[in-house]
Amino acid sequence: MIERLGAGFFTGLSIGAAISIMVLMTGNYQLVSSLLVILEMVIPLSVLGLIFEKLFLRFGSEYQKMKYFILYWVIVFPCYRVLVDWLEYLRTAFFPLYYGHFLSFMVFIGLQAAIGAVFTFGFLMIYSLIQRILLRKARSSR
Repeated sequence: MIERLGAGFFTGLSIGAAISIMVLMTGNYQLVSSLLVILEMVIPLSVLGLIFEKLFLRFGSEYQKMKYFILYWVIVFPCYRVLVDWLEYLRTAFFPLYYGHFLSFMVFIGLQAAIGAVFTFGFLMIYSLIQRILLRKARSSR
């Protein structure tokens, strides 16, 4: 079961959990809000990590893979941030101010795309670590 989900899913899960813990440490949340914060961070990143693994680990050379890895997170990370903002809006009825002005929103999207490029390398480091752990576990269970 664990091997079928893949390292991409668990990488997204671990990064989402780390981000949500950092968010929870910065605020004063009640129990229900804490659970929703964790879910709104963990679920999208887990799904995006799974898609990341299924789509792009099938490509050819390492150079092509790296090019697509960066492109994937440059496109997907801003979408992830917008999704998290919408989920936060459903939870709190508060919308960030940059959605009110087109230029502010475009700057936000551009910054999130730049963060996505940097996020690629952190994701790949954690992904390779989790992949090694899963491979070691699969070998030991045989």
